[in-house]
Amino acid sequence: MPSKVSKPQGPVKARPVLTETAIARLDRLARGADVFEFGSGGSTLWLAQRAARVVSVEDNPDWHKAVVAGLRRLGTPAEVRLVTTKRIPDAIGDTGLWDVVFVDCWTQEERRRSILLGAQHVRPGGWLVADDYDFPKVADGVNRLRDQGWAVEVIAGTKLHPVRKVTVRTSTAFCHKPEDACS
Repeated sequence: MPSKVSKPQGPVKARPVLTETAIARLDRLARGADVFEFGSGGSTLWLAQRAARVVSVEDNPDWHKAVVAGLRRLGTPAEVRLVTTKRIPDAIGDTGLWDVVFVDCWTQEERRRSILLGAQHVRPGGWLVADDYDFPKVADGVNRLRDQGWAVEVIAGTKLHPVRKVTVRTSTAFCHKPEDACS
């Protein structure tokens, strides 16, 4: 069953909901890259303007429609798949290997599972980016990658919460898969 979560109202803004430093870092990684994204939104529109290819999965039908409309409005290509909530982490399926896997879906458990499944689809030398590292299950997933030899850098700071419109502290983990890692 699709999630019935509160999403920002109005047109989707072409910008990730991350700290400024994390956005700058993601910008360098995304340019010309093949990107898979767990959880669609402003980041999808933003990534589509930079990446060579973007495939994103979303479980909220209304939000899916808004993101697709935003892509059309901007004239930027990206594939946005509508999936059920329980399928978000599994949606990467047999899509191959990606330069960047961006994890920013709704629940902590979805994020943890998306980190662990998504990591299997990151090219050696590629990146997995997990927003809200300060959530315990997100940190657990990232720390499992660290235990497997991935280099992890956490960028902390503040961002504007998209629904509550207040500044919140947050952190984003940038996980670099070793060049010699098996896929």
